[in-house]
Amino acid sequence: MSLAWGGYTNGRIPASALVDVGGGHLLQPDAARNFLGLVAAVRARTGATISFGAGQEAYRDYDRQVYWKNYYTKKGTPKMAATPGTSNHGWGRAVDISGYGPVGGTVWKVLAELAPQFGYSHATGAATGESWHWEYVGAIGSAPSFSQDVANRQAYLNATFGAGLAVDGLNGPKTKAAIAAYQRVLGITADGIWGPVTQAKHQAYYDAHHAPAPPVAPSGALSYADIQRGLNKFGYGLAVDGVWGPKSHNALGDFQRKHGLAADFIVGPKTRAALGI
Repeated sequence: MSLAWGGYTNGRIPASALVDVGGGHLLQPDAARNFLGLVAAVRARTGATISFGAGQEAYRDYDRQVYWKNYYTKKGTPKMAATPGTSNHGWGRAVDISGYGPVGGTVWKVLAELAPQFGYSHATGAATGESWHWEYVGAIGSAPSFSQDVANRQAYLNATFGAGLAVDGLNGPKTKAAIAAYQRVLGITADGIWGPVTQAKHQAYYDAHHAPAPPVAPSGALSYADIQRGLNKFGYGLAVDGVWGPKSHNALGDFQRKHGLAADFIVGPKTRAALGI
């Protein structure tokens, strides 16, 4: 990038115009937002934290770029540092990072997969042999941002329905498809968008499926084992152990919905008649 930004020139940007992304390392606002999103997405997927190691930087002022140019020139590798006044570090749009482990390892592969989604490129780093050097090449608003809400939903859909999603906080096609499938369970429009209606239905569903064991209606002495046996006649495959756990609870609600009954998790007269117990 050779054009001025915000009236500033390369390596001459005041800290007040930049955003701290940790440890005093600064980036332009759009680059910062997406870098933090990338860090969060990699952590959500792998548990690893991308960070700045010793000697690694984000924004670099002009004098600091002079230092690095002289350093590498003395080492006989002047191409390892850009000419002062031309570096993307001087625009606050490049990061030198660590925390990804070996190049080609698990975390590295996830970083390389997710980086383009957040507007970051490793092209320059690859060309110079610097595994640590990544540049922000996106424009403001061009890249998705990590969302903790999305990550929470992905984890829930995985745990409850075996959706098999990457918990990366990105609302991609697979996540939208899994949300649409969940919306069909909830009996609402399956548009793949988790809006207010979906949230309300989800909360009701979640509360019902995490509620205490349902009371047995007083019309006749029914045990939990009796209910389990009744549900098994409809193919639920429950252990008839008299313990009312999540599987029994979920099976009862599913049975009631499929038979046009109120999914109240209570074995009242209508539910009992449908179960034939």
